[in-house]
Amino acid sequence: MLCKRIINTTPGTTSPFPDEIKEIREQYRLSASKMAEILGFGVNVYRQYESGEVPSISNARLIQVVKDPTEFKKLVLAANVINGNALENVLKKIDELITSQSDFNVIGLPKYLMTGLQNGRASGSRPRSWLTSSRIFSTISCRFTVC
Repeated sequence: MLCKRIINTTPGTTSPFPDEIKEIREQYRLSASKMAEILGFGVNVYRQYESGEVPSISNARLIQVVKDPTEFKKLVLAANVINGNALENVLKKIDELITSQSDFNVIGLPKYLMTGLQNGRASGSRPRSWLTSSRIFSTISCRFTVC
């Protein structure tokens, strides 16, 4: 299966590995058939991707896009294939993922910059001074806002 991935890739385009495809689906707690419906793929085609078949370039790009919970939420609402409690549950999970990403940007990033921690472990570098960290954080903040 790995050979197919290497042969099918073109410069600037990466196909997600089967475990990545499955991981994306599982982060939203969806079955393979529901994920296939949302993405507009056939159920068998999607299952083949999770089993190692290499997606076409356009399908690979779509799978990469839905890694982002905000983009996936738009697709779920536009696809209109999930209703009722199932839709509420999926949207709740998506919102949790969006919130956790926002929490990292607001809380986790400054903490990381201050302590040099990566995933709760020492990164091997010494802690930064407050002045250095505040300059880094200010630089990053300015890129996302008008300074």
